Amino acid sequence: TAVLTCRGCLQNCVFCGGSASAFRYVCNRDNPAFRSPDYVALDVDRIRRFAKGPVFILGDIRQPGMDYANRLLSLLKKQTGKNQMILELFSPASKGFMTKIGDACPNFCLEISPESHDPEVRSASGKHYSNETLEETIGYALDAGCGRLDLFFMIGLPKQTQKSVMGTIDYCSYLLDKFGKDGKLSPFISPLAPFLDPGSLAFEYPDKYGYRILFRTLEEHRQALVAPSWKYTLNYETEWMNREQIVDSTYEAGRRLNRLKVKHGLISSEVAQATERRISMALEMLHRIDEIIAQSKSSEIEERLSSLKAMVDEVSMSTVCEKTELNLPTPLVKLRLAQVLWSLVTKR
Repeated sequence: TAVLTCRGCLQNCVFCGGSASAFRYVCNRDNPAFRSPDYVALDVDRIRRFAKGPVFILGDIRQPGMDYANRLLSLLKKQTGKNQMILELFSPASKGFMTKIGDACPNFCLEISPESHDPEVRSASGKHYSNETLEETIGYALDAGCGRLDLFFMIGLPKQTQKSVMGTIDYCSYLLDKFGKDGKLSPFISPLAPFLDPGSLAFEYPDKYGYRILFRTLEEHRQALVAPSWKYTLNYETEWMNREQIVDSTYEAGRRLNRLKVKHGLISSEVAQATERRISMALEMLHRIDEIIAQSKSSEIEERLSSLKAMVDEVSMSTVCEKTELNLPTPLVKLRLAQVLWSLVTKR
């Protein structure tokens, strides 16, 4: 379940269609509207009455200021029947703040998106902090009782090359060696796909941020969605990587990270082997699609591509990692049905 803290955002990640600039451009919203911490806590309390699974508070609770964050944490601390809480950080946090989260939300889950191991790439994407402060935050979170910490990295960023993508995997290896002994740290990497968000800074001002936009109209994007592979669906390239390089980097990074995860006990050898097999199949499929498009007459392409549909369907889900890796453990009985019905007919 999810609890919303605001409409809008204070951040300006260049690829995000929900950034501060995108809300101004698309929605004529100059500033975010934040829900009061009391109402956020009330939502959490209501969810706890009928659901036992994790509760995700969306948005960095420090955005409206530390008074807001502290008030919300104090209210959560007073609640009984603790569900596991999921929180996210848009930037590094202090030891004191992580301690307060741990006190209010035992065994909390934390999500951070550094985007890249390279601070220059990270800064070009709109996030301005060092690896040192990121690592300090990871340490503070784990010391405060964080039950799981997910790190999300991305492919297709400004100033990011294929070599830089592989450097991110090397950094994941370093982080797992440093923090991953108890299996609580989980790194992920994925491409910025299928589309660079319309409304984002990179989409609206591509030259400034090093992007080349391939589709502009709604119809062009609709047609891209039925392309035979996600390589042809991507609506952008960058100065540093074209679409083919973005795709190749994604599969190679996925393969390397998959091997790291099984080495550190984050996934089983069976899951790792299945992911490796899907990546190999996806690469084979992509090469066959490229050959069909390059060598076939236009009247023959659709028929020849349709013969690959079963293979496409098989590798289209959970290609570079198993989707279930994102799941959190939940109780056998997830919902209290009587309380669900009661909440539908009462304000509480």
